[in-house]
Amino acid sequence: MKRKLSLILAFVLIVSTVVTEAEAADATSFNDFSDINPQYVEAVTYAAEKGILSGYNDNTFRPQYILNRGAAAKIISIIELGANTASALVADGAPYPDVPENHVFAGYIAYCAYNKRINGYSDGMFRPSNMLTGYAFAKMLLKATNSSLTPSSYTGSTWKADVYVDAIKCGIFSTDMPIDPNDILSREEASWLIFNAIKNGNEDNSSVAETESEYEGETNKTEDVVSERNIEEYLNNNFGSCETPMGTFTYEITVEKNNYDTYDFDYDIKVAHKYT
Repeated sequence: MKRKLSLILAFVLIVSTVVTEAEAADATSFNDFSDINPQYVEAVTYAAEKGILSGYNDNTFRPQYILNRGAAAKIISIIELGANTASALVADGAPYPDVPENHVFAGYIAYCAYNKRINGYSDGMFRPSNMLTGYAFAKMLLKATNSSLTPSSYTGSTWKADVYVDAIKCGIFSTDMPIDPNDILSREEASWLIFNAIKNGNEDNSSVAETESEYEGETNKTEDVVSERNIEEYLNNNFGSCETPMGTFTYEITVEKNNYDTYDFDYDIKVAHKYT
């Protein structure tokens, strides 16, 4: 198999900062738990315990730290795929010129770019360290939790107004919310939006994909994958569904072989997914 196929298999495994963050944890055990503003305690506790927005290796949460675009890509990936599946994301090549393949968020950014969850800038850059406003993060959450939206949703001069209307409708925003969506977003404020998006978007959210992966410890061999049909069958059988914070995702994966030398990849992978 050519190296290019490994990116496709990695992408469909998921189906398709600089400070290392720790795994899911009891939020009350954070050394700086008392620094969390009272109106965000429930949301931070939920996000941390589900592994959506985790603490740091020094056992702090740093609630007033600013959320950046790279961390947001990780959050969106976990919301859609679950923490275990998202942690397996890799990028076999730089998804953007300013995001090398060994960047700490490269796999998450590649996933979000591929699925049109987070756009790059007009100059082709992603700028993973850039800060986010409440509006920008709400836009990402809406795209992650609403399968009816298209890549062109929330564009043009009215995008903020459109995000506000839908975020109010979906319960991500509220008329008396404690944040100004025009302001730069902190980690505790991001937790509040995450909590609202998941709780209001899915009534049965008692289980988040925190269980061990079905295929953990197994070797996913591809020696017998010899055609697009073999690949398609293999991927559907192994990665056709997964549990996420928003419910069970079921995927229909189709594979077509590229016949042009100018293509970057040997195969086109198309993934149709829906909540069940």
